[in-house]
Order: sequence, then structure tokens, then C-alpha cells
Amino acid sequence: MTLNESAATHDLDEEFVGNAWARGWQIPAQLSLAQWADTYRMLPRAASSEPGRWRTDRTPYLREIMECLSESSPVRGVILRKGTQSGGTEVGINWAAYVVDHCPGPMMVVQPTVEVGQRWSKQRFAPIIELMPCLREKIAPARARDSGNTTLLKEFPGGMLIVSGANSSVSLRSMPVKYLFLDELDEYPRDLNDQGSAQEQAERRTSSFARRKIFRVSTPTVKDASAIDTEFLRGDQRYYHVPCPHCGLMQPLQNDNLLDDGTFVCRTAAGGGCGCVIEEHHKTAMLADGRWVAAHPGRPVRSYHIWSAYAPIGLGYSWAEIVAMRAAARADSKLMVTFTNTILGESYEGLSERVEANELSQRAGEWMRRTIPRGCLILTAGVDVQANRFAVLIVGWGRNETAWIIDYVELPADPTKPEDWEELEAFLATPIMNACSVSMRPTHIAIDSGNWAHEVYRYVRPRQSKGVMAVKGASQSGKPIIGRAAKIDVNARGKTIRHGVQLWMVGTDTAKQTLMQRLIG
Repeated sequence: MTLNESAATHDLDEEFVGNAWARGWQIPAQLSLAQWADTYRMLPRAASSEPGRWRTDRTPYLREIMECLSESSPVRGVILRKGTQSGGTEVGINWAAYVVDHCPGPMMVVQPTVEVGQRWSKQRFAPIIELMPCLREKIAPARARDSGNTTLLKEFPGGMLIVSGANSSVSLRSMPVKYLFLDELDEYPRDLNDQGSAQEQAERRTSSFARRKIFRVSTPTVKDASAIDTEFLRGDQRYYHVPCPHCGLMQPLQNDNLLDDGTFVCRTAAGGGCGCVIEEHHKTAMLADGRWVAAHPGRPVRSYHIWSAYAPIGLGYSWAEIVAMRAAARADSKLMVTFTNTILGESYEGLSERVEANELSQRAGEWMRRTIPRGCLILTAGVDVQANRFAVLIVGWGRNETAWIIDYVELPADPTKPEDWEELEAFLATPIMNACSVSMRPTHIAIDSGNWAHEVYRYVRPRQSKGVMAVKGASQSGKPIIGRAAKIDVNARGKTIRHGVQLWMVGTDTAKQTLMQRLIG
């Protein structure tokens, strides 16, 4: 090598090192979540009807929500109450990928169960890692030894992504997190291992971070039992307003304005609007020119509502399909529950509103305590344990679940005193004569262990073979009225004690829905 060549090589090395040094000190361009997604996010063919590059312009109503989840936004919490096919879960996936690549930190994604979390990781998140180089550079291949890439844990420079199930308190207690994505919130247990709701346990993980962000998203369920409904109503309640293509009046799309021919009419709740028919081919332009409007702009919490009529053409149900589903729902109250929750994105309140207290009182007949009508085959008892009393309800049962109230009494008691439990036992053992002069007693006795659990278990434990059981309410959508019993007595080694207490969980939401349906049927 000549002297000149050596000098030239030295100059090139200096230039290379200098450029690398300069790049190392440069602050990366700060991108919002929407900007990042439009630049990097890829939609896999297996999980998308429109595979390829993500375009926020395709779903303009998601842009503001994603802006709030951006690192530069001062918003700390976002609530999305939604109908199906509206893009809420995709926003969560965008956000998780954005954290990995652009603003690293510890993040947790919570799905209703561990099994659902595994499916989310394998079917929704793993495919985009394979598609997107910016993620492949940060997350090592799962097949590599000690890669830090498992189904429920993805490690990357500056942070990690944990996928948890709302049915596992162990996974929710794993570590502090800065970013928290709560997906399908209404499916979470309301009380998980007597430690509060799964939502509360997960949100406690963020308390160490002043600049934490929480994204709560779900399809709602039953009114007064819907977590996302509660969250939405405490927020500023934003609805997406779109312009009428004829007069330009800004208004939200409302189910009441959706006509039976699959078109909307320009009409506001206050009686405004031009009354012109809006056809679905106008929707793309309307969405592009839309904006979010808060019903309570002074509230600090951002809450958004979107329903299936806003889904872009080709990505969701058409307006005509929604009309057809609405017609079917009007003819079948069970379908109406599904339509209200998944299409309108609203909690279902029709059943409870249609059964008024005065209606029930008008149905009541004469009743004499501790009398058993003909057709009653067995008796059961339910006991609610309070600090100063036992509330006891005895019910008679006949064919096809026909039921009669036989007796109701409140026995003064202190649950911590064994002698008061003896008085309860004596009351339940008192025979009641039926119409054929045959004495009957409750064959099964359910005692609520939500309060005074230790005392309830102590009473129930030796009496389970005689039909006495400990029960506890579980306010969770879709849970069966009575499920499998869980063995809760264990020894110091964690082994289940033979003949220990079994706890029976009662699906209170399902029970209420069933009772209301029968009342209006």
C-alpha cells in the first residue's frame, strides 16, 4: 500500500467513526403512534382482510386515540368503549409494537385469560414481529437459546413486554410496568382471589411510574355490571361527529337515524338537520372529515365510544347488514343483547328497564309463610351472612324450575359465635308440612362466604355431605350460574386437604339476565 493510499484509508476511517459518533449523539426523530404506525406497521395476511402497510387514514377515528397513546402526549389514560370490528385491538397491537421500537419500557398486555393471552401473542403479535424488521432487530428469535422471547414474555433493549391473563393473580403481580393495555376489560373477574378486581390488581403495577399510560378497551356487557361502561361514563365521553354530505352539519352516527333500507337520515336529537338521506358510499369522505366531540369537556379522563356503523367500507359490517341484524334482534331478546353489546357498543339495559317494581307487585298473590303448595318437590335455602344477622330464604322447587318463596327470616346473630350458628342450624332443621301433611326440610343449603369467610368455612366443612355448601358471587359476563366447585383447603405444604371446604362460584350476571328474561317472557 502506498503512502497516499494509507492516508486515504485513514481519512475514510476517521470519517466513518466521526459519522457514527455524530449519529450516536443525535436525538431520534420523535414520532407519534399514528406516524410510527403509518411508517412501520405491517398487517399480516392471516389476521387481516387488508394485509400490507397500515394506513391510519383508513380508520380516521382511531388517529386521536393513537395520538393520546403517543410518548409525547400528556394523556395518561385512554378508555375505548366499542362495537365489533372497530379497530380497538389493532390500536393496542400498534401501541405494543411502538413501545418496543420507539419508546422502550416495561409494558403489560392483559387478556381475559392466560389462554387468550397466549393466542394473542401467537396469532396477533408474533406474526408482526416476523413482518417488521424494526421489531426483529429488537426481539431475538424465539428458537434462540436464552433469547428472552417466549409466548408470554418478549424482552427488548430498554424494556420487556409481558402478556398476562386476568384470571391469574400471579401473572398480574409479576412486576411494575409503565404501559398497560387492558383488552376486553368486561371479561375480567370482578374479584380475583379475594384481592380485588383483576383490573385493580393490574393497574397497581403502574403506580411506580409518574408518566404511566393505561389503555382500557372493551365491548360492554350488562348495564351496572360493565367495567368499560363505568370507565367511559366517568370520562369526558367523546363521540365521533361526521358531516352530512348534503348540508355539512356535524353529528354522530346514531342507531335511531339508521333507516330500514340501510341509509342514515341527517337528523339531530335536538330536531336539527336537513332530513336528507345519507347513503353508505358517502361514509369514506365523512370519516375523513370527522372529529371527536366530548360531551363533558371539563373532565380530565379521555373516554371514547365507537360502534360498528363507523367501520370503513370493506372492513366491517355494511349498514344494510347492521339493519338486518337489528331486525332479527327486535324479534328475539337474546339477539338484542348481542346486538346492543357487539354492534352498538353499548351496555344492555333493556331487560331491567322493562320490569318495573309496580309491575312485579301487581303480579304478587296471597302468600302464607311456611306453607308448601302442591307441585313443590324439594326445598332449598340460601343464607346471607351479615355482621349482626343471618338472612335466610327458603325456596320450594317444582318441575321445570317452578319456584315458590316458602319463608324468609332474619335471625339476629354474631357470625363469630358458634352458638348463633347452632341457632341457624336449628331453624333450618325445623320441618315444614306440605299439602299432604308430609314434613319437608331444605335438602341443600347455600351460605354466602363473601363476608365472614373463615366462619362460613368452619360451619360448612363438616356438613358438606349433608348438602351444605359455601358459595360466592362472581360478577363476570358469561360465567355459568353454578360452576365447578374449587377445593380451597390446603395444608402447609400446599396439598389439598381431603374432605376440605369446596367453594361454589355463582355467576351473578348470568343469573340476573336469566331471571330478567323470564320476568319479561
